[in-house]
Amino acid sequence: MKKKQPEQSSLKPGASALKKVSIMSLLVRISFILCVIATLGLFTAIADLGIVDLTSVLSKYTWAFLTLQLLTSLLCAFAMSQISSANSDNLLQQTQALTEKFEGRIDLVDDKVQEYLGESYHKLKEQNETMKAEFDLIRENENNKIIAEIEELKIENADLRKKLDGNSSPIAELPEPENQLQVA
Repeated sequence: MKKKQPEQSSLKPGASALKKVSIMSLLVRISFILCVIATLGLFTAIADLGIVDLTSVLSKYTWAFLTLQLLTSLLCAFAMSQISSANSDNLLQQTQALTEKFEGRIDLVDDKVQEYLGESYHKLKEQNETMKAEFDLIRENENNKIIAEIEELKIENADLRKKLDGNSSPIAELPEPENQLQVA
């Protein structure tokens, strides 16, 4: 029972997942940089640094900095979840590839075992059957010989009793014992 060997694809298992991970990690870096810029802009719009007073200029854009910070934080979280998903998909694909590889090897070993032991097993089974038949025949012949010998002994015993009775002996007639020999 040979199973079909899995076809090798031109791409390694998880190649698309690795590409997705690299794109998402780049997106995480970009969103982190934008989040830091938005945080610095928000901080400078709120706080008076003393050297340069940018609060009046940047205070108009605080809603933009807050929105940018929120969006980049969400984008970073989304990218991290995509990376995690891609890594688990990659791990699943590698596990499936290894499972198929091991199943293929197990099938090959099973085929080899059947190839080496299959014929020997069948030959031994046939020899066992013939030897069992010969043994049954021998046992039946021996049982028939024993039964025939018992019959001969019964006849001989009956002849001896007749001779004993004919010689005028008041010896009490002995009852004939029942067949005590059991034949299997």
